[in-house]
Amino acid sequence: MPHTGPSFLENAILKTPPKNNEIELTVFGRGFGECIVLHCGNNEFVIVDSFLNSRTRNPIALDYLNAIGLSYSSIKEVIITHWHQDHISGISTIINNASSNVKVVLSPIVKEQKFNDWLCGGLQMKSTNTKEFEKVMSFIRTNKKCIRFAGQSKRTYSNDELGNSSIYSLSPQDEEIYSYLNKLILPEYGQEISYDLPDDNLLSIVLMMETKNGDGILLGGDMENRDNESIGWEAVINNYEYSNIKSSVFKVPHHGSETGHNEKIWQELLSPSPTSIITCFNKSGQLPKEEDILRIKALSKAVYIIGKDMKKDKELMRVAQKRNMNVKVLAISSEIGMVRYRKNLDSGESYIQRFGAVREYLS
Repeated sequence: MPHTGPSFLENAILKTPPKNNEIELTVFGRGFGECIVLHCGNNEFVIVDSFLNSRTRNPIALDYLNAIGLSYSSIKEVIITHWHQDHISGISTIINNASSNVKVVLSPIVKEQKFNDWLCGGLQMKSTNTKEFEKVMSFIRTNKKCIRFAGQSKRTYSNDELGNSSIYSLSPQDEEIYSYLNKLILPEYGQEISYDLPDDNLLSIVLMMETKNGDGILLGGDMENRDNESIGWEAVINNYEYSNIKSSVFKVPHHGSETGHNEKIWQELLSPSPTSIITCFNKSGQLPKEEDILRIKALSKAVYIIGKDMKKDKELMRVAQKRNMNVKVLAISSEIGMVRYRKNLDSGESYIQRFGAVREYLS
C-alpha cells in the first residue's frame, strides 16, 4: 500500500521537545515493531528496542529525535530487551549513531559460549534476527566498556543531576538463562533450525523507571507466564525489591496477550487503575484480541493500542468496495502510531498525547 498524506512526525505539537525537568515515555508501534524512547531529564535519552520507519528506512527513534530537534548525542543508553525481529530492526544503527559513551544493555546470556555458537549458526543460515544482533555484538567487541548486563534488580541508568530518575531491570533471572541454554540445539553445518525458540520471551528484559515520590513506569517487554515460580512473571514479581514504587503507567507485555497477563502485576507492581499502553501485533495472528482489550480496560483508567489494525482496515475496505465499486481506499490511517507520556518532576503534573495509528479506550 503506498504512503499517502504527511507523516505524523510532521505534526507541530509533536515537535515540542521535553523540558529538562520532564520525564517522558514515548512508545511507537506499527503492527510489527516496537520501540520505546525514554527522556530521563536534562536531554538524556534511553532507547529500548527498535524498528524501521518504512518511509525513511531509519530507526523510528532517530526520526523522532530529528523531529523534536535533538542530536543523537543525547542517547545515553540503548536497551535490547530480546532479539526478535520486531524489537531489534535497526538497533545497531542507533548504537552507532549515539553518543561516544553510550551504554548497551543486554541479557547476560551473551556471555555464554553456547549461545554465541548458536548465534554463529544463525549467521550461516542468514537469519534476519541473528544478523542484526551480530552487528550489535561486533560493536561491543570493539567497545567493551559500553556493555551493561541486565538481570534481577539491577540499575541500568541513573540521572545524577536530577536524582529522581533511574531505570532498573527486573529480569532475566539466572534460572531462565540456564533453562534456555539447556534447550539450545546447536546446528550442524547446513542444518536448518528455528532461531525463535518457544521460551525466547522468557529472556525479555522487564524494566521499571522510577520517576518521583513512589511513582514509576513499568515496561513489560514480551515477558510471559509459566507454571514455575523461578521463571517468567512469577519470578519478576517474587523478586521485586521496590515495594515503595508503584507504577502508574504500564507498557503491557507481549502485545496484551493472555500469555503475558498475571493478576499479581496489577496488585503488587502497579498503582490502582494505571494508564496502559499496548503495541499491536499483526503478523502471525493478531494481538491484542478483543477479549484482551476488555480484560486490560477493566483494570485501567485508559488503554492506548498502538499500530495499524490491518484486519479492521481490510474489513472497512471491503465494505467501501461493496457499496461503491469506484471507491479506492488507499490509506485508512497512519502506518505507525505513537503515544507520549510526560511528567513534570517538580509539579508532578502529567499528560498524554497520541499521534498516528492509535486507538484509545477510556473508562
